[in-house]
Amino acid sequence: MKKKSRVTLRELLFGAFANSEYCDSQDPSVFWAIDEGRRRVFDFQYYTTPKANKEHTCVRSCQIHAGQIYFHAPGVDGLKICAGCMAMILYYLGVWDLPVYEFDYWDDEVKRPHWDPNGTMSKRMAELSSRLPPLKE
Repeated sequence: MKKKSRVTLRELLFGAFANSEYCDSQDPSVFWAIDEGRRRVFDFQYYTTPKANKEHTCVRSCQIHAGQIYFHAPGVDGLKICAGCMAMILYYLGVWDLPVYEFDYWDDEVKRPHWDPNGTMSKRMAELSSRLPPLKE
């Protein structure tokens, strides 16, 4: 059976926390889903994504292993969230029902997200471009 190439935001977020045996929460597709989901809810970056240089514990008691990327809110001591738990938070917020920010799905065939020409960022870029003066030749 051929693996489908179009993977939705909802599937990736769910897989990252609920199917951890089959889905790697450190996969680039999961980080795309988390970032797209976050941008649909908040239009700013409210956390940093450091790579752990030692073992840490997530706020929900999950293990964050050395070398894994996790989420940390600057100015909040000890708040570390693993990728699986961040995906779970966004999943339960139902971010797939919010307007697309930049990309609408992950294309597993080319290993990158698919740009949505009707997304929030596309509309902003088009609006900005329309205000620019024409290029001189």
